[in-house]
Amino acid sequence: MKKIIFSISFILLGFAGLYAQHEISIHGSGGLSTLRYDLSEGKRSGRLGGNFGGGYHYFFNPRWALGAGVEFALYSAKTDLSDFMNEYMTVDYEGNDFEFRTVFDKHKEIQHGMMLQIPLMLQFQEGEFKNGRQFYAAAGLKMGLPVGGNYKTKFTVVNSGYYEYERYRYETDRFMGFGSFDDKYNGSLDFKAAFLAAAEVGIKWYLNENMSLYTGIYLDYGLNNILKTANASSMPSIVEYNAADPPNFEVNSVINSQYTRGGSDRLFTDKLSPIAAGVTLRLAFRIAPRAAVIDEQEPIIPEREPEPEPDDDSERLAAEEAERRAKEEQEQREEAERARKEAIEIIQQPINDYHLGQTIPGAYQMQRLDERIELLQQYPDMKVFIHGHTCDIGTRDANERVGIGRDVKAREYLISKGIDASRIVGVDCKRDTRPVVPNTNETNRRINRRVEIEVVEQR
Repeated sequence: MKKIIFSISFILLGFAGLYAQHEISIHGSGGLSTLRYDLSEGKRSGRLGGNFGGGYHYFFNPRWALGAGVEFALYSAKTDLSDFMNEYMTVDYEGNDFEFRTVFDKHKEIQHGMMLQIPLMLQFQEGEFKNGRQFYAAAGLKMGLPVGGNYKTKFTVVNSGYYEYERYRYETDRFMGFGSFDDKYNGSLDFKAAFLAAAEVGIKWYLNENMSLYTGIYLDYGLNNILKTANASSMPSIVEYNAADPPNFEVNSVINSQYTRGGSDRLFTDKLSPIAAGVTLRLAFRIAPRAAVIDEQEPIIPEREPEPEPDDDSERLAAEEAERRAKEEQEQREEAERARKEAIEIIQQPINDYHLGQTIPGAYQMQRLDERIELLQQYPDMKVFIHGHTCDIGTRDANERVGIGRDVKAREYLISKGIDASRIVGVDCKRDTRPVVPNTNETNRRINRRVEIEVVEQR
């Protein structure tokens, strides 16, 4: 399972070299974050916790993304063992056999588990921001690597020792570890790696063209048992008698100890797994892909056909040949002019279908720009002016930024594909002041969110 998750993670990171939208993010989550287990004795209750970390998302289209990352998570639980008794056979400091008895008057224990978690998630979101927000949902797996664990116990117990050969129970000899003790005890816990099913839903808020805020709820559900052992005979007693120093007995956690009933050892619990649910916040930063830059090449100039030798035999034939050539040249000039006008019409057609807030050309816009770049390369004397337009959604300032972003990014894309910067005489933003169609529905708004390339000098 670990190898599969790591392999998929490396493959996912390798996708970053392809054209797509990339996001890096930091996040924090909080709510119920507890260790889930059933107790044969006592009562368990959940506690609050959470996680924080960073991540990376690869959007292979506007709706779907794969995500990975790393996060630190804290899980905790609380146990109450009041009104509980434990008894088992052991030996005292003189080597005499006796039955060590412990009655728990009060016993409160808090356990903590810390994990370094590696999530692998598939995320879905709406295709574009609507009123500055999108619905999103994500699901996947997390692998939790334990980095630490501890427990803290506050107790009041009464210890006693029953000696069968004396038929007597000692209750107040503190030097032998008997009597009433009110104290605290801290210890460490050890766990196995955890695998969790993870889900998250919420709203993605548009902050600007490079930053978004995710707000949602999440659920992480442990799939496996993370206890190191589930064998009662290999675990210590909940209270471990210390023959070398009886008053300093050890109080173990219910998670890693056992108790004795009817002469047999029993586990407090044989299965434990993490579970968390609550609210999550994620601040994401979009990374724009770099357009490939094509090396400029010297234009290929076709070799001119050699001029035919004049026909000395007949001045008439020479005159006819000259007239034929003049006619062909005129036809070629007219055809070239028609082709040039058609090219200008294509170049000046709007490039639309931008998503709300989108400035960097997507796959559709790049395809349309490539068609115009091909024509501009055929006519190296043409110069252009680029206009950026928006729909009517958003404030004046926001539309000004988006409109400027669209014309600037279109200019950068043309230059990256070999169009000399001197041929682009300027860019400007028209915002929503020149709609092609009324901004009455989303279809019309997608038409109005556009870039226009104006041919301003043809010769």
